Amino acid sequence: MSQFPCRKVPKLLHHKAKNRAYVMVTQADGTRKALYLGEWGSPEAEREYARFIERLAANRRADQNRDGPPVLDLSVNELLVRFVRHAENHYRRRDGTQTNEVCEYRQSFKPLRRLFGGTPVSEFSPRNLLAVRAAMVEAGWCRTALAVEVLPGQAHDAPRLEPLLDATIARVPHFDEAVCDKGFDGDDQRQACVDRDVFPNIPSRSNRVEPQPFLPDGYRERNKVERLFGKAKQFRRFATRYEKRKTMFLGVVHLVFGVLRLRRLRNINTA
Repeated sequence: MSQFPCRKVPKLLHHKAKNRAYVMVTQADGTRKALYLGEWGSPEAEREYARFIERLAANRRADQNRDGPPVLDLSVNELLVRFVRHAENHYRRRDGTQTNEVCEYRQSFKPLRRLFGGTPVSEFSPRNLLAVRAAMVEAGWCRTALAVEVLPGQAHDAPRLEPLLDATIARVPHFDEAVCDKGFDGDDQRQACVDRDVFPNIPSRSNRVEPQPFLPDGYRERNKVERLFGKAKQFRRFATRYEKRKTMFLGVVHLVFGVLRLRRLRNINTA
């Protein structure tokens, strides 16, 4: 690996206490280090900085020649091959044997390869990701979600209960109860359920003056939802939510749930 793996050109900086010119470089192990080039404003510092830029450009050209074509010049199939090679080495147990993740990734990539395998990576768009998600749903890899909405991380879920109820009723005209946690124990949320002839099976908060009716037997079914999200958060990209766009993160959500569904189908078929 080159000594300067960062993609941006480091700026020439001034260390005022020492009156010296320097640049900050990123080492191969990810640590940052100051590289002093000489006295600030001197011809020597300018020559050293120009020599540093030339060496940086040479290292980048060497990296490109070694790694092959840039990622954006690859097709989706070629990129998947690279990822599978990485996964085969990365997902291993302590004894060196390969885990099941590689097989699960291969299965989940089938709709992507079938629909957009020859598409250049630079042309793959969120619309294509939605098409892959639809193919996974048609194949029965995902359980039917009656209503889905992605909210900002700092937003509370409770105010969105009413539109989710309306979206659910549009697909299922009548259902008996809505099972929610204490975060939805608000008068507005309970009234929204009552107005739609749905029993709000929500435990009352400790500070509620008049506790509301609550059915523990039905509420126990919520453990399936909590366990599902616990499994989903094992995927770092899902738990950390790197995607900034709502559409892209929703695609990650469906991909994660598709992989979880494949795991369940495999366990059922091999039981």
